[in-house]
Amino acid sequence: MRYTQIIELIRKYQPLKLLEVGTWRGQRAEEMILEAMKHHASVTYLGFDLFEDATEETDAKEFNVKKHYEKDVVRNYLRQKFPVCDIQLVRGNTNETLKGFKGEYDFAFIDGGHSIETIQNDGDNTAHIPIRVFDDYYIEDEIGCPDITKVGCNQYIESLKSKYKIEILPDADPIKQGGKTQLVLVTKQC
Repeated sequence: MRYTQIIELIRKYQPLKLLEVGTWRGQRAEEMILEAMKHHASVTYLGFDLFEDATEETDAKEFNVKKHYEKDVVRNYLRQKFPVCDIQLVRGNTNETLKGFKGEYDFAFIDGGHSIETIQNDGDNTAHIPIRVFDDYYIEDEIGCPDITKVGCNQYIESLKSKYKIEILPDADPIKQGGKTQLVLVTKQC
């Protein structure tokens, strides 16, 4: 599963301050915090998601097929699990809530909305974070591939190649409708 690569990256870079776009139910947050706490007594986590603001319209626009969770439920779970950590969640559309974001974080996992517009917004507003991992980089398989002119980070990653070091991580997971999805590591050029 491609998500184990995130844990490997946290082990390698040992970030103290984690940011996630697309917190969903907190599963990835929990995994990232657990690994980061192997290297620090406490970590900071900031998560962005629509949570209960999600609608059928936002699901259609962002190509979401998952159930939604309430912000307070996810926040309380994470705070109970990690009482020594600074856990903050932001509810709302990142096209608004992430605009102009300047927070100092070491590591960002970007897996919120899947539309080209939202991925570009999320990427541009986290560009100052030195280590970013993007989900939803699509490749074709024998069945096909999602339409990368409408969905996924492929186009955004392509636009970064002259400014950042890009590494498409090797593990890929199949998509029911055809194609596979991978993670992409984006770091500052040396």
